[in-house]
Formats: sequence, C-alpha cells, structure tokens
Amino acid sequence: MIIENLRKRIDNRAHDAPQPKIDGSSNPRKAKASYFFWQRIYVAIQLILANGIEFDWDDGNTKHLAAHGVMPAEFEQVLNNDLVDLDYEVINGEERYRSVGITNGGRLLLVLWTVRHGKVRAVTAFPASVSNKKSFLERSR
Repeated sequence: MIIENLRKRIDNRAHDAPQPKIDGSSNPRKAKASYFFWQRIYVAIQLILANGIEFDWDDGNTKHLAAHGVMPAEFEQVLNNDLVDLDYEVINGEERYRSVGITNGGRLLLVLWTVRHGKVRAVTAFPASVSNKKSFLERSR
C-alpha cells in the first residue's frame, strides 16, 4: 500500500509540476525553483521505490517524536496515506522534506523526513499548524 501511494504521488506530481517558462508569462526564476523542488521529491521517492520502503528507527528519532506526542506508527501512516509535500531544504548536505498528512486515526501531522541509505528516516513530526492545515486542504483536493 505504501508503494502504491508513493507511485500515485509520483504520477500526480509529474502532471502537476510546473515547467519553467521562459516566455515571460510568469517569473522564470520562480518556475525553475518550483520545477527543481518537484524534481528532488521525485528523485527521493524513486530511491525509496527502488529498494522498497523501509523506515530507519532508533532511540533518537523515536524519543524526538514522543516529545511531540507522535508515535512512530503514526509517522509511517502519514507517509502511507495521501500526504501533501510542502517543501524541502538541504541541511548539512542532507535533503530534508516537509510534508503534511493524516494518520489512520484522523490526526493531521506535519512530518519532516529524509532518505538515508535507502531508508526513510523521521526527523520530526508534530500536530500541523493552521497554515499547514490550510495547505493540506488546498492541495489535497
């Protein structure tokens, strides 16, 4: 199910990803940045699909999630369900993705994650803010 949802997200993003426009009808710099954003998410998901999805859990990230009242199973559920990719940033050479989604219990969570050694690693997760909820509702239609 996780792999099916990730494949569906890849297919949706391939259609939704804006292409850079150079004809002046939109800001080419902004369009190019958006294009590369989706391209990076696509590559991260491809890495996961190539190896099958596995999660990287240890005391560090499970305790960090617990401090925010989130269980590892909830984090995995958010990635398994239809989440909305918000953005990414590079920290110390590692791409970290920020997404928002719903657990099986109906909690809307903001999750930060990365791919390390072919596994999805939770960086952190916590209840979504009002602006994250708005982004989720707008983009998940």
